Amino acid sequence: MTNFGSVLSAHWLPSLLSLDLTNNPLGPRGVEALARGLCAPLRSLNLACTGAKEKGVEALAEVLREKKVSSLQSLDLIENQMKAEGLKHLAAVVSTADAVPELRTLIPKKNNLADGATVIEYAPLSTLLSTNRLTELEVLDLSKNFFLAGSNDGVSAAAFTTASRFPKLRVLNLADTWISPAQMNALGEGGWVGCVLEDLDLSGWRIDLNAEGLEVGVQSLANALISGSLSHFECLKLVRRNDVCPDGLEALCRGIVSGKVMRLRTFKIQSSEHPNNLEGEAPDFVFDESVRALAEAAREGRIPSIRNLELDLSSGFVSPPRMSELGRALGSVGASSLQKLDLKWMCSTEGAVVGLAEGLEGEQMSSLEDLSLNAACEDPEGARALGEVLSTGRAPSLRRVDLVWPASKTLSSLCEGLSVGTSPPPLMRMDLTLGAPAPGLVDYSSAMSHLSEAIRADHISFLRKIAAFGLGDNPQTLKSFGEALTHANARLIHLEEVDFRMQSLSAEAFLRGVGRGGSYPPALHTLSVLSGAIHTHGPALSPLSILISEGKVPALREVKDNLAQSELGEVQAM
Repeated sequence: MTNFGSVLSAHWLPSLLSLDLTNNPLGPRGVEALARGLCAPLRSLNLACTGAKEKGVEALAEVLREKKVSSLQSLDLIENQMKAEGLKHLAAVVSTADAVPELRTLIPKKNNLADGATVIEYAPLSTLLSTNRLTELEVLDLSKNFFLAGSNDGVSAAAFTTASRFPKLRVLNLADTWISPAQMNALGEGGWVGCVLEDLDLSGWRIDLNAEGLEVGVQSLANALISGSLSHFECLKLVRRNDVCPDGLEALCRGIVSGKVMRLRTFKIQSSEHPNNLEGEAPDFVFDESVRALAEAAREGRIPSIRNLELDLSSGFVSPPRMSELGRALGSVGASSLQKLDLKWMCSTEGAVVGLAEGLEGEQMSSLEDLSLNAACEDPEGARALGEVLSTGRAPSLRRVDLVWPASKTLSSLCEGLSVGTSPPPLMRMDLTLGAPAPGLVDYSSAMSHLSEAIRADHISFLRKIAAFGLGDNPQTLKSFGEALTHANARLIHLEEVDFRMQSLSAEAFLRGVGRGGSYPPALHTLSVLSGAIHTHGPALSPLSILISEGKVPALREVKDNLAQSELGEVQAM
């Protein structure tokens, strides 16, 4: 690296504009040697994962302070263990007049920026966020740095809203900084005068068991939306947050209904499970009003630019009428730009998917390419309606469908719908994940038989992945299903992955069933039959060895199996 630094300092590369050394183990000395050779007109420097640490960042900062690279526009320092000591030097240099006057992108992600030698140190972060020298900054990524977990005593999130400091900031990533409700409240109340912020990620926070006022942060953000001060918003992400409670989320959705964020393209929400809920206990949250508000926004054309809508509300309940209402509303004129729809929810009765199936049939969802549904509930009527829409090509723009449903009557009904038509979207591929039937329901034999019939009749030729978990031991049913996958009429030409988590005897029966067929999926590259350790050995290994040795899985490149209790001869055969 010393030689390369000499090449740079000798100006043998006088037109070098971009230098990317990501994942090269330079270490502090390597970064120091490199830094000595840096000079204008370099615009982009990527030192992500190079092991720079405090000393390497200090050496880089010294060169920047000497204004040798005043042309720099992008600096990526992801995961370099710079900690508070390294940030101290970086913050000082970006606060120096004319050191990096054109800096537009700064990414000190995952660097433990508040970790001092013995205690938490907020001073370097405060220096960075209080400078008035970053007036050209457009992208700031501080994610995966734990520094916003508490109150505003250390660093206040309000610093990001000061117009004189970051007047051109478009992208602010604070994911996994553990930004607390109090900090989010400070962010929401900051004023955002002259704000041009487009992309905000506040994902990642878990409450303590005695926390109060959970909704205050989300409510404050909602107020900022309603005020119109965030009118440039295009992307909002609140994932893995325990404070995304029904009242707060409803307020946020009402903020969207206000019509003050008409540019919104991505809305990604995930409410994590409330820690006060005991295992097996029904969740307290009910998200009906939040879903109703979103449906209203779509119906009234308040989210005309929405392209990516991801809602994970599985920490609570959504009633079927409300979820169905959202599906119908998205099929109206108000969400015609929607390209990706990802919904995960729980409900206690049937009927949630019917409205979505109706929405898909409308001409207004003509841009939808990616549909993902994860429903921890029974909905035979909705499943059949959805299957029929897919099999008849009434949603022609679809490219990817990902369904996670119980192997029960709902699956049987889906198969009935998929068997109605013969003209699915030509580019559509389906991932199907099957879970155990809900307690009190019949076993999965009937549902798997319906799935096997649909496969043998070539009604699911677009299947890309089939997975199952928690189905229990049923060798005969799974043997029949294995036979269906390689049936002569199946034509599963797009099947790439099979992931069945089952007990050993069922795994053996399944693989023997696969081996009996006369037609084999030509694209199958991943086969996982991780079996439980209930039986004395792993008999699934023998039929798997036969499949491989007879050339029946020619595209296979990844195999996952449990060899812990397999016999030596089986392993040798493999």
